[in-house]
Amino acid sequence: MEENNYLLRAARDTLVSQLGLAAPTPLADLPVRAIEYVVVHGNQAQLEIAYSQPDVSYKLCNAEGRIMRTAQGTGGPLRLKTADLEDDEYAFSIRAVRTPESDPHLPGPLEVKLLQTVVVQVRTDTTLATSLQAPSIAFGAQAEVWVHSAQSKTRYELVDEAEKPLGEAVETRTAGDVSLRTRALTEDTTIVVRATNIKKGLSDLLTQRVHVAVGPKLDVAAAFTPSVVDYNSEATIHLAKSQERTSYQLVVEETGRKAQPQESPAVAGTGGDIELTIKELREDCTVGIKATKVASGLADTLAAQLTIPVRPDPAKTLSLVAALTEAGKSTVVASVAAGAKAIIKVASSQPGVCYQLRADTSPVGPPAYHHVNAGIGRARVGVEFAIDTFTGDAVYLPTGILTKTTEFTVFAFKPTRKAEGVVVGTIKVPVEAAGS
Repeated sequence: MEENNYLLRAARDTLVSQLGLAAPTPLADLPVRAIEYVVVHGNQAQLEIAYSQPDVSYKLCNAEGRIMRTAQGTGGPLRLKTADLEDDEYAFSIRAVRTPESDPHLPGPLEVKLLQTVVVQVRTDTTLATSLQAPSIAFGAQAEVWVHSAQSKTRYELVDEAEKPLGEAVETRTAGDVSLRTRALTEDTTIVVRATNIKKGLSDLLTQRVHVAVGPKLDVAAAFTPSVVDYNSEATIHLAKSQERTSYQLVVEETGRKAQPQESPAVAGTGGDIELTIKELREDCTVGIKATKVASGLADTLAAQLTIPVRPDPAKTLSLVAALTEAGKSTVVASVAAGAKAIIKVASSQPGVCYQLRADTSPVGPPAYHHVNAGIGRARVGVEFAIDTFTGDAVYLPTGILTKTTEFTVFAFKPTRKAEGVVVGTIKVPVEAAGS
């Protein structure tokens, strides 16, 4: 419609009315538009009449005909505001009314409906509250997010900050709380909810975001080298495909001891293979590996548990003592008489280690075993061990009857790992000739 057309007719109607020639009805074909055809849920829309007649009042009505706003014409453009909009779509109409108050020639109100109806669409409510079922989850678990007072006929979907989908969408038919689940998560994640009006396809991100902390990966493969560690040496723990943003710490517990496990310094994961070192190992030990997420502090122990064998201490002091009596154990002698037995003392014997006397490579007598809680060496039990009720830190190895000077070695080994034993010392036992 040409602008001059309705302006000219409006001027004509005003003149006719003022001259008392007639009471023209309000113009019905005035242009009407929405300032915004799409508004956010809970906001108002504005409709503008391109030209409003000064003696006409305009009523903004919804699709059911309910009046939402009334305003008097100005002789120029006129804007009418709606109420707060919550449904997904509105069709607005405007009724124009000329009354006897504005034109005394009218016997009663003259009312027409403007020809143009304006449709305004409403975007989804982005202010809905969201919450996590649990603030932290295990590695590879799903996070559950609740959208509270969700709108009807809306599709809700979880996405990350880059708007990549995190799980399947849920479509609502009625309003109410909605539960959504992510896929399996492996890292801490900020979760955003995308809401889409099913009818119109309009999408928005809810303003409230939730952050879920994810625990460390626990199936990281672990191995150690060497396969058997020399006494007072180190072992290296190898972790394959470590997790980034995670630190790893060895928890070392010596086998058979009740002492508090020792933790090593933490090493940061790289996403690739990393190494952790245990220094100065003196006893067999069990090694657990604690993984801690740096950002959240969530920690757990890897599934892999390692048992590291350590060879016996090879540096022992050997001496010749007089007898297995309490006094004789402390009496060092330089030689033995021909036809007598010698007693070899292994000082500072190591708990959990067997000591075998050898002449060349042949064993002499049964091994003596230093139990974790008591020394062993005096009385024989079976054919393998000699038990010593003396509570010192030494074992005693009888040589049997000697007729000549003989050199002995002492071989130390763990009862279950004889092949990993070591020679801990050599001693020559002088034998005095008969009658000397």
